[in-house]
Amino acid sequence: MGDGLLTTYGPDILSFDFISPDWIDAQNGKSLGQAFEPMKQRQILSIFDELHQPDRRMLDAIIFDALGLTQGERDGVYEAVVNLVEARLRKAKSLKRMNL
Repeated sequence: MGDGLLTTYGPDILSFDFISPDWIDAQNGKSLGQAFEPMKQRQILSIFDELHQPDRRMLDAIIFDALGLTQGERDGVYEAVVNLVEARLRKAKSLKRMNL
């Protein structure tokens, strides 16, 4: 494809590692689908605001529980996400100043 693989076809997806929602539900007795419902009914916010939404925190807690993350590890995930987004925004801003 010249620029690297830009699309994924059915057979390729079979080689991807995914965590089954059923496995997550079985790990903690909470339904991932039910936790996702409130988020489907509202506008998704910027990552900086989204991380403070109670429904988002509940959904994340179900996944973190299934993965067995400690509170410190959970805080680390949120901190890393914010740092990555901030770094990407800084890069975009610097490229815009360079008119690239």
